[in-house]
Amino acid sequence: MQVGDLLTTKEAAELLRVSHWTVSAWLSQGKLTRTKAGGRTLIAKADLEVFLRRSSESNSARLEMAESVQGRDAANTAARIDASRKAGQNGKSGAGARVSRES
Repeated sequence: MQVGDLLTTKEAAELLRVSHWTVSAWLSQGKLTRTKAGGRTLIAKADLEVFLRRSSESNSARLEMAESVQGRDAANTAARIDASRKAGQNGKSGAGARVSRES
């Protein structure tokens, strides 16, 4: 590994467009691999690339899961609205029925 292959935490933060503190947290959490040289914490460019690939893959999986959940939620909401409308047309009280008060 050559010196040009290593980044300071500040340089890594600038490349990733996050704060220096975020990079430090990722290092502490083991999400990023640190290289120590002369008492300084450095990050190998290759390790940064691996981190980015892993993050991209997990973000894609999270996005797919969120879209799936949102789709199910939308379908469930539509079914509840339809059921409420049908109940209202049949003269039944339901979740969507209005309540009036007599004074």
